[in-house]
Amino acid sequence: MLSSEKHTKELPTLPVDNRYQEEQEQEQRRKTEKRHMAAVLVLMFVAFTILCQLGVKPFVWRAGSQEKPPFTLPGASKEMTEFMTDLWHSFGEPENEGYCHTNPEPSAIEEKLQAVKNYIAFPPKGLEHGRPPPRCRHEPCKPHDLPYHRTLTAEFDPHSNAHADIRITGVFTPRSGHVIVNHDGEGDKVKVHATIFAQNESALQDVSLHAGQCEDRYVVDLRRHWTRRCPKDSCLTFVTVVSFPKSLQQYRRLDLHVRHARRIASQGLDTMAFDSFRAGVGHGAIILSDVKANHTLLGALYGVVMGDYRPMATWGGMAVRGATDVHLRPVHHANMTATTWIGPAAIHLPADEFQGDFKVWSTTTEPTIVAPNPEDIHIVKEGFLETRGYYKREHTGAQANVLSHHGSTRLLFQ
Repeated sequence: MLSSEKHTKELPTLPVDNRYQEEQEQEQRRKTEKRHMAAVLVLMFVAFTILCQLGVKPFVWRAGSQEKPPFTLPGASKEMTEFMTDLWHSFGEPENEGYCHTNPEPSAIEEKLQAVKNYIAFPPKGLEHGRPPPRCRHEPCKPHDLPYHRTLTAEFDPHSNAHADIRITGVFTPRSGHVIVNHDGEGDKVKVHATIFAQNESALQDVSLHAGQCEDRYVVDLRRHWTRRCPKDSCLTFVTVVSFPKSLQQYRRLDLHVRHARRIASQGLDTMAFDSFRAGVGHGAIILSDVKANHTLLGALYGVVMGDYRPMATWGGMAVRGATDVHLRPVHHANMTATTWIGPAAIHLPADEFQGDFKVWSTTTEPTIVAPNPEDIHIVKEGFLETRGYYKREHTGAQANVLSHHGSTRLLFQ
């Protein structure tokens, strides 16, 4: 029997060229990245369209710019939007317009632009060579720790001047000033006491207080004029006290406009009422107590709006970058709105007194609605962005709105 054996000869291994395969893989990755980019662009376009339909503009504005700022959140009143827009524009207003603020003529604007162009084209001799002077780095300072002080006073009749506008602007040390509104003044005049504290005695001369009639309102303007000096001991701050007489039980309108303040506070205002109370701050905190008014508007560009209030008709508070967290005790059925553009927003209401509708709106988080008895909370509409309902009874005339574009929203019945 014959057997055959199969003999195989091993061939030498040749190097494999993988360049074609690598090029195919790279081409496939590029196509995948293009598809992903196209999908992202489509999603961005859809999100932009939805935000525009909601009246929200996803851009960042600079304080003082002439563009329309993003104060059009759903539920925010037109009056609140206009108030914050005026505060936003006035935050960057020039320092030499005087206490009776009016819009400059176009010719004046052109002159200022031409002066800026000339300053850039023909700089001062000190800037032709070398570096420009360093920026002042202000640190928060305590008023009573400063060695020099000066007191400025203004007063007016509340009956003949039913609309008061208190303005504090200029280059004061940020996060250091205090404004206090109280109801324990003597006599029959409204008095404004402004005490200026400084580390440098010469800096006190840069501050001026102007008071007088301006159209239909009485304006008290505390201002530090702009200066190029930047000494190390440049701390300059203020404590301003607005005192209403004890005999005054009601005042028509009070406006507070403060560029920088550590805090705007109040004392003893539970014994008087305002028809309109407005307070706006560029950088700082508004923490008032027992403010009773028919119409209340509070705004902070960079800061917080806190405190407890007694609204009688409408109440609105808004912070662009910061927080809004308030305790409200409505006297009547009031429309109340707490808004924050970037940050949390919250309203605390008495559980045994409030009855009415509510709306909670946010683009980033789910709303928080808490009550001692959860059965009193009735949800009518619950969507992706907003939650509508009523507490105990609906359509009573009372409305509570909590709005935040980037932040948490809370409605607490306590």
